[in-house]
Amino acid sequence: MPILVKNISKSFNQKVIIKDLSIELPDKGKICFFGKTGIGKSLFMDILSGLCTPDNGCITGLENKKISVVFQEDRLLPWLTALENIRSVMCKRKKCLCQDLLKNIGMQNYADKFPDELSGGMRRKIAIARALAHEGDVLLLDEPFNGLDYESKNRIFDIIYEYSSSRLSILVTHNAEEAIKFSDKIYIFGNPFFKLIYQMDVHNNINNTKIMNEYKNKLYRLLEV
Repeated sequence: MPILVKNISKSFNQKVIIKDLSIELPDKGKICFFGKTGIGKSLFMDILSGLCTPDNGCITGLENKKISVVFQEDRLLPWLTALENIRSVMCKRKKCLCQDLLKNIGMQNYADKFPDELSGGMRRKIAIARALAHEGDVLLLDEPFNGLDYESKNRIFDIIYEYSSSRLSILVTHNAEEAIKFSDKIYIFGNPFFKLIYQMDVHNNINNTKIMNEYKNKLYRLLEV
């Protein structure tokens, strides 16, 4: 069953950010919301997650679905260790898998550290691991790779990509290469009022430099429309 967004509008601080947005999203797959910084992508993700209520319109297809979120901010619980932050969202029968998850993200030696004892990149990894541990039907990824070094980003990208194969995963980014490598379909948004400009399917051969550059150039041209 697809997710239907019908005539959504939302204002923030008395300024209209999203106006009369209607869009259909698949129930599974890897998609991306692509656009410049500050146009309303994170606000739309908050609406999809249920953390924010639209002023008008409705969303169907998310009823009874479990949603996992990687926020732009890490939002770790400061009184819990790295391990405890991840375990906090896991059911009892799966908490034994937490150490494996820490190992996969390269954080097995920091399980007993509190958030203020970790670097920004380390906190980011724990925030991502916590979202994956929640095992949602829908995974919302709001600029998930911010603060990660090149090696960590590639490692985490592969983990998220594999995890996303069996559910709907939505990536928010203004980085064209991230959008193209991750997604089956890219939704390009622009101003005014978070307008959907274009929907672009992404095919195979994305590791081909020429094809990658063609996709990137098309994305950036569309942002200027």
